[in-house]
Amino acid sequence: MTKKALVVGIDDYSPPNQLNGCVNDAIQVAAILEKNGDGSPNFDVRCITSNNQTVEAASLIAAIQELLKDEAEIALLYFAGHGILNEKTNAGHLVTQDGKIQIGVLIYLTCCSWLTKPIQESTR
Repeated sequence: MTKKALVVGIDDYSPPNQLNGCVNDAIQVAAILEKNGDGSPNFDVRCITSNNQTVEAASLIAAIQELLKDEAEIALLYFAGHGILNEKTNAGHLVTQDGKIQIGVLIYLTCCSWLTKPIQESTR
């Protein structure tokens, strides 16, 4: 069985929106997913964290596309960081490090709503 996971953790947002613990959470989740309890391999994990690289919209979208491009039996996305909920549409959005701050409000640059298309197509 082919199992792939993309694990993302972002702590390093522009002030005053920094977070603590998302990178550590991502590292721990990745470690748990990589091996079963008996030590045998589990998920093929790619872990992206803001302490190793800048996590921008383009790089996150590319990583998600890479996760979904092959026909894995299970593809898992774990994101620890900021998100925004559009209360009118109830759509959730992931916020990368290149989100902008305007009058203390995070304005998102990326919306992963395009992700629903491959998911809908794969469930047909």
